[in-house]
Amino acid sequence: MVSELKELGINLGYRCNFHCAHCSVIEDPRVKLSASEVNLLAQVIGRYKFSSLLFVGGEPTLYIDIANNILSKAGDLSGTSVRITTNGHFANSKGNAIKTLSSFAKLDRVQLSYDKFHSKFLPFESIRNLVYACKALRKKFNVTTVLETPMDIMLLEKIKRAGKFTIGIQKVLPIGRAKANHIDHPYPSLDQKVLRKHCPNRGKIMYFCGRGFSTCCSSLVFNSRKKDMIHPSVALHLNSEFYKTAVLSSFGRFARRLRVSTKDLRPEHSTPCNLCEFLFNRAKAKEYNVRS
Repeated sequence: MVSELKELGINLGYRCNFHCAHCSVIEDPRVKLSASEVNLLAQVIGRYKFSSLLFVGGEPTLYIDIANNILSKAGDLSGTSVRITTNGHFANSKGNAIKTLSSFAKLDRVQLSYDKFHSKFLPFESIRNLVYACKALRKKFNVTTVLETPMDIMLLEKIKRAGKFTIGIQKVLPIGRAKANHIDHPYPSLDQKVLRKHCPNRGKIMYFCGRGFSTCCSSLVFNSRKKDMIHPSVALHLNSEFYKTAVLSSFGRFARRLRVSTKDLRPEHSTPCNLCEFLFNRAKAKEYNVRS
């Protein structure tokens, strides 16, 4: 079971200095990792020997001291790659970009979140500064962007002018502010191939400050307060019914195990996260009706 996990994502805190309309995180910005959580995470890193660590937020560069505390207590990280997902706010100059990235005790990759929503807060020149800093510090760099409509892909041509790096593309999911603002990528029809897919986070686990561990980093965690998919320890999560069904099974098999009909699926369920939330909530509704 231990060998299944390759990456640990750590939510350092929920504060962010941007206010993007599509952000999935609408948790209390005052919440950040406690000292006991830092110790727990250091122990987990030492035990499971993850090949990759990911620091997220909020904005992770607002919590560099906490990240470094975890790294210093985690032991030997020579075989572990450490990366952050950032909004790049600190890259208003090449010098500031280098200074901020150099503040991490260990950092191997920088992943910038940039799309039409982030562009309202981050000047394009900051991307160039960040690319320069990563090259100077010999850190890998990539961009992840989200699409609300197919037309948003035109922004990719502008992003490419900042340098040579990989660009990952995702679609806006109805989570957090995106859900409140009715921002969601449209799907013309249901893609039946989604039923043969597995959870895209398979092999990874996240820790959400103040809440616990979960493979899910999307709809179920942020749209629900149920405890079925989040647990106080890695072991409890890996042995949970949620992990064994939602994570290890294909979505088609997941639906059959839950005895949920796929005839009611809609086009928006073409994405694994939307589909997983639908199946999980439909199963819970059936369970409630049986008990009633």
